[in-house]
Formats: sequence, C-alpha cells, structure tokens
Amino acid sequence: MNTKKSKFKKLIIALAVVLAVLLAVFLIGRYGWKLGGFNACQSAGIESVEVTDGQVRITGFYPGSFPEGFLGCHAEEKDGRLYVGFKFSSLFGIFETGDFDITIPTKGEIKEVIVKTGADERSIWNASEQTAANDTENRVPSPADKPGTMEAYATVIGEYYTALAEGWDAERLIGAGLNYMVAESHHGKPLEEIGYTVTDLDGDGTAELAIGSMVEDDFFGKMIFTLYTLDDEGVPLLLFDSTERNRYYYAGGFKFANLGSSDWQDSFVTTLKLEDKEMIDMTYTTEPEDYVQMNLTPFLQWVK
Repeated sequence: MNTKKSKFKKLIIALAVVLAVLLAVFLIGRYGWKLGGFNACQSAGIESVEVTDGQVRITGFYPGSFPEGFLGCHAEEKDGRLYVGFKFSSLFGIFETGDFDITIPTKGEIKEVIVKTGADERSIWNASEQTAANDTENRVPSPADKPGTMEAYATVIGEYYTALAEGWDAERLIGAGLNYMVAESHHGKPLEEIGYTVTDLDGDGTAELAIGSMVEDDFFGKMIFTLYTLDDEGVPLLLFDSTERNRYYYAGGFKFANLGSSDWQDSFVTTLKLEDKEMIDMTYTTEPEDYVQMNLTPFLQWVK
C-alpha cells in the first residue's frame, strides 16, 4: 500500500516538475525578450499613429509574409521623443496574429515617435509634419493628393517594401513581377538605400511612381529602377524597368538618361522624356556628371 502511495506521489511530483518547466519555457518565450530591451526588438509595418495628451496609440502589422504572432512592445520616452520597438514570434504565430493595436501612456509632450531596434531607428510621426499636414487652407494640392492616387500605388509600394524587408533575391523578385535590380543595388540597408516618390513628371495632372537608388555609387547612383503612371482607369501602368543592359538614370527636368546595349559592339545612349504616358526620345544624350539624384523617400519611412 505504501509502495503504491509512494509511486503515485512520485508521479504527481514528476508531472508538477514537467508543468513547471513547460510554464517556465512559455513565460521565457512570451516575456523573456523584454530583458533585451531594444536589442531584442524588431521593426513593424505601421498603419496609424495617434498622439494625444498622455498617450500614443499605434496600429500595425508584422511586415513579413510568414505569419508571426505579436508578443508586445518596448517603449522609452526621452526628450519629447517616444521610442518604440516591437516583438514578433513564429512560435506564437500559431495562437496570435501579427496585427496589433497598442496604447502607450506618456508623461510629457511627445514631439516625435520613433521605431527603434538594436541597429536602426525610423521616425513614424512628427509633430511639425503633422501640423503641416493638417494645415490645408493655404496648401496647394499636388497630383499625388488626387483621390485614389496613393491607393492605386499602395500595392506596388507595399510589395517592394516587403521584398526589401525580407531580402528577396532576384529570382523571387522576378517571380513577383518586381524589378530584380533592387536585390543588388544597396550596401546592406535596402530599406534606407532604396526609395520611392509619387509626383507628376510630365505636368498632365497625374502623379507617377518612381522607385530608385539612394546610394552614392558609379553604377547604381541616381538610377531609377522602375517608373509607373496611371492609365485612364487609374491602374498602374509600367513605363520602364531598368536592367543591367538597359538602365535609366534621372537627368533632371523630368527627363531620364537611357543607357542600353545588346552586346559589347551594339550600345546606345539617349535621353527620354515622359509625354502622354509614353517615353519620348529627345535625340540627345545626357552625360553621367549631369545625372540628378531624384528626391526619394526611403522605404524605411513607408507607412501603410
């Protein structure tokens, strides 16, 4: 009888130890990352930032294609800036989604909200920019403000953001219908060194989308990888894609230098201008020293 009680007691103790270990593993996986502070944090796709007295509300999502669950955030307030880092886990993606809606209490006036990880920082909200955005009475609308313009380009911009954030190779980029040159055009920081702009490049009132390089490089510097406009139905229309043997560089004045070749004996250099949704040959060349760095926004600052 005592032997049975002893075995039962040992079984209960063993089960309790196993449960305690499992609970410890769960808690460490769920909350242990907080001990690392920003060094353990990741960036995130941001949908909205709302700053009010005493709190900041942020909504967003996990930017990758593989589902990872949202574990939480780490935040620090300093000198009017709120630094925020996010944490996701593929393990907890089974139980939770990567979408989040968090409210962070603040003590003082917040002038800027910054996403911070161990290696990078990016601003997602700035009080002065928000004030300027809200002051629409004396603001001249741009073609990018036309209803539906940013929505029409959002899918393309979002696809490039995901590809750059996840480090897609050329084969995967081609498979997704994206320009493969972006895979090799940066110096290790694609979200910072590749950018985009939505602006009217031919004065017809329709904004174009240009995606290009922001690195100082003899080959990739000032290069525009791809250019879109909107067709009559408001759908993105591809105007050109750069390749190694057919490259486009911004030449200022809404013109692009086009360098191409089929082999080492057959090459051409010309200058093109966008007109009536077509690239028109201006029949003259623009020298490399006259290429212009287009005013691009790094993909790091993209807000969905």
